[in-house]
Amino acid sequence: LVLDYVFGDQMEIIMRYLTRQLKAAARLNDKKLQINIFGFGKYGGLHPQMQREDVFIPTGAIEEIDLYTERKTVFPYRNQLQSKAAMKILETAAKNYGVNIYAGTTLNAASVVKQQYSMLNLARNRGAVGIDMESRYISGELDLVTFHGHNIDFYYYLAGYISDNPLRNRTDGSRDTIQKSLTEYRGEKAILAAFKEIIIGNLK
Repeated sequence: LVLDYVFGDQMEIIMRYLTRQLKAAARLNDKKLQINIFGFGKYGGLHPQMQREDVFIPTGAIEEIDLYTERKTVFPYRNQLQSKAAMKILETAAKNYGVNIYAGTTLNAASVVKQQYSMLNLARNRGAVGIDMESRYISGELDLVTFHGHNIDFYYYLAGYISDNPLRNRTDGSRDTIQKSLTEYRGEKAILAAFKEIIIGNLK
């Protein structure tokens, strides 16, 4: 799954359609299916040290609505890139392309357009280091199917690169926003190189 820009509700529809088709295929199969899904996209960076094109691995999500309540729930991801073996491959790829790796909680945002400094700062204070609109729906739908025993197991690998730092231009005037074009795509290249090695390893 290559995700350039997808709203959360659109991602939810896509994932439900995808899993519906795969569940139908699983019912026709006598053996339990194992499906590996690699998700690649863009993330906003909330960590103060993040740079554009750095690699980000989401490990869980905070819902935007929970920022304004006493609830401090973090929805964990079963992101296979958190394993030591996968992380070692990612670290090598990131080093080869001159980018850093960050892993942590992402804010599941309802809209990019409606993001405000106060909301993003609150999310960072709650422990979020990234922000996106898609990964929560990918993780949630795949876990739901796997845990309900539909004769299919999903293993997902979610990663992305930092496309902008929405809090930074509020403090140092650097205007480090998504409007500034990426030229080298080092983070993208690092992730795709790591994905290729992991896929080849899974086929052996």
